[in-house]
Amino acid sequence: MGKKADVLCIGCYLPELKDMLDYPADWYDDTKEGSLVTRGGLLNCNTSGQSTELAKALGVEMWDFNTHQLKIDKIDWNALIELSEECAEWDEEKVEHLRTLLKHKFICMFQPNG
Repeated sequence: MGKKADVLCIGCYLPELKDMLDYPADWYDDTKEGSLVTRGGLLNCNTSGQSTELAKALGVEMWDFNTHQLKIDKIDWNALIELSEECAEWDEEKVEHLRTLLKHKFICMFQPNG
């Protein structure tokens, strides 16, 4: 079995972010600003090679849990966009969602598996 990886984000709800979260936007209609919400599987890769490239682009070490909280200034955004062309699980729009969530102070974590 090869390595898989994805990104999980948690942060405070704002109406302008509802299209980037886990559930359909209308499910958040009664959600109060500031409520904790999540976005799981934001950038997921299903092969060892892609997972390794994802870690590198995110500025983290695959199995060094000390580095798994994403830092916006350590991410190679161009490399993520290039990787999105190879990884059928996500696209450039999801890269922009990650950037937006980080700018809104979401905690986003790299999650390797395998």
